[in-house]
Amino acid sequence: MLALRYRVAGNEASKKLGVPGFSYLATGISREVKNRTLGQNVCRMRAARRINQIAFADRAGISRTQLQYIEAGKVDPTLKTLRKLVAAFRCSWDDLLGKP
Repeated sequence: MLALRYRVAGNEASKKLGVPGFSYLATGISREVKNRTLGQNVCRMRAARRINQIAFADRAGISRTQLQYIEAGKVDPTLKTLRKLVAAFRCSWDDLLGKP
């Protein structure tokens, strides 16, 4: 039942934000694992582009502290923040949210 509620919320959010097939919240994986995977992906992609945290946070329009928490997997970022990250990286949602 809980997964279904997340799936509905995710689909409504995906339509509103224009995120195709957003199912990040609908999977059976724990939130901590998702946040850790997201953090690893953000850190890896940022390092591959040789951008420091301050410069990337500026580019994404988020604070450096928020970026640190995302990379450490300590926060559950909003869809708005995830969208900013996708735009700043110029990557797909799968690249950002997929397996590292």
